[in-house]
Amino acid sequence: MRFPKPIIIAVLGGTVLLSAMSARAVDLVQISNLSNINLIQNITGEYVGSTDACIYRDSTETYSVTAYGDGDNSAFSLNDGGLNALAHQVDYNDGAGFVPLTSGLALTGRVNADTGSSSCASGNNANIRVQVDTLEVDKVPAGDYSGVLILIISPE
Repeated sequence: MRFPKPIIIAVLGGTVLLSAMSARAVDLVQISNLSNINLIQNITGEYVGSTDACIYRDSTETYSVTAYGDGDNSAFSLNDGGLNALAHQVDYNDGAGFVPLTSGLALTGRVNADTGSSSCASGNNANIRVQVDTLEVDKVPAGDYSGVLILIISPE
């Protein structure tokens, strides 16, 4: 049985503050508290990792999440720096359970944003999970694989 080296996916983090024109003068949303995701092999052989996030919105309206990977055509992909790439699944949880994301397609109707504290003083309120199926891992040689996941939070 072969065990690849650790798999790490970098989540483009920091604080992202978006403004959009709406019926109100300014509609603000923000994502923060993200960290890199280290994938660990679970008991079923799948590689899984996640990061919590803080979603802030200055209103109680819904928001959308759009994700992009750094693979070809913005695909969710981990690369070893050469020709080998691993496809992976990205899921988003706003507190109602994990929902799969499709690169470039907005996941709409998200709720549970913190409306009182841009730093989520009461705790993070979202989670991003990355999964690599064992069959995908078996297709590539062992090595260090990494990728970038871009998350865009937009007011609706």
